[in-house]
Amino acid sequence: DLYLETYIDRTVRIGPQLGETRNTLDFDFLHHIKFGSRHDFIWGGGLRWSPNHFIQKQAGIDLLPHEETDHIYSGFVQDEIHLADNRVSLTLGAKLQHNNFSGFDIQPTVRALWNPTVHQTIWGAVTRAVTIPSRIEEGFQLTGQVSVNPPISLLVAGNSNFKSETLLGYEAGYRKLITK
Repeated sequence: DLYLETYIDRTVRIGPQLGETRNTLDFDFLHHIKFGSRHDFIWGGGLRWSPNHFIQKQAGIDLLPHEETDHIYSGFVQDEIHLADNRVSLTLGAKLQHNNFSGFDIQPTVRALWNPTVHQTIWGAVTRAVTIPSRIEEGFQLTGQVSVNPPISLLVAGNSNFKSETLLGYEAGYRKLITK
């Protein structure tokens, strides 16, 4: 199997408090190959390129810088290995990703599946997942006057040192067909 998908999107948002124009170009590629009777191999990659412009309409709401180009480059590999007369499978894989906010991340996964009978399945997995930060988490600024007497001002600001959130997930399960 060979899969290629692309799209182009143009967004113009104009609201009473803020506005944004954004162009997005996205490519995704996937190639599925079988090696013999045991290996089910998939690999691919993607590119998302998205220049955008923030339009400040109120003095207290801003997103800095006003012009920025977001990008995400990614690639992945996965091999599902069938063992023991297709009653056991082991899946090994990793997603490699780079974005303009947090840099490079690797997201590996290991999965095991066992079918002790035709109607039963037991599985387990360990996976590392990563979020992709956004412009609002880094460059958002909200300022205002909360109170005149006593004078209290408000500043809510994004964090330019924002890091990706990571998760190390463990999963296990059992499934059985009880009736037809």
